[in-house]
Amino acid sequence: MQRVGKTIKLVAVSATILVAALSFGQGQGRGQGRMGRGFGNNNASLTRLLQRSDVQSDLALTDDEKVKVQALRPARGNRTGGGGAGGAGGAGGGQRTPPTPEEMAARQADERKSVSEILTPEQLKRLDEIRIQVSGDRAILLAEVQTALGITADQKTKIQDLNDKYREATQSLMSKMRSGEITREEIGPKFNANTKVLGDELRKLLTPAQADKLKELGGKPFKADPEPAIG
Repeated sequence: MQRVGKTIKLVAVSATILVAALSFGQGQGRGQGRMGRGFGNNNASLTRLLQRSDVQSDLALTDDEKVKVQALRPARGNRTGGGGAGGAGGAGGGQRTPPTPEEMAARQADERKSVSEILTPEQLKRLDEIRIQVSGDRAILLAEVQTALGITADQKTKIQDLNDKYREATQSLMSKMRSGEITREEIGPKFNANTKVLGDELRKLLTPAQADKLKELGGKPFKADPEPAIG
């Protein structure tokens, strides 16, 4: 396999950095917390996923569970998967240092613990399935998914290579937006294009058996609510 860095000239960053960067695009006509759909994707945050009404319906959350889930909503500027763009809400905002993989792993472990205290084991399992479905091929970035797929050391190295390049590309786009070189309206399609290439390249790293297993991990089809019309 040729070095993936030559195939994708822009893309490279972990899903968590993408989440931070994409906070810029959440006001572009899409509902807050929409996931797996273009610019507003966050494939790592269970908390964000639980804010979706269609996810709550699929999980059959009780009224009490919904109240507890609402209390998990992170404060603006302190969201799970933050860092990076979180402190740069406008062109003049201060830039935060993106979290390290170790920091993100710790945050996600804390988040999962909080979520598991609200949901039943069956609901948590289904939430994991939905997360894989809305994440698509980028679910391969999740450590627990890599474990379930039996990702080899060589595959992990190539996945990290993709992540690093995607991170560089994402940070470059953020910098260009802050400097005024590109606008908020222009940055969304660029992120989407990079994200698509990332998913395509991640999928190429899997064996046929691993690809089948990834589909199996997604469980029964998740029926998402129709995406709100723009404009």
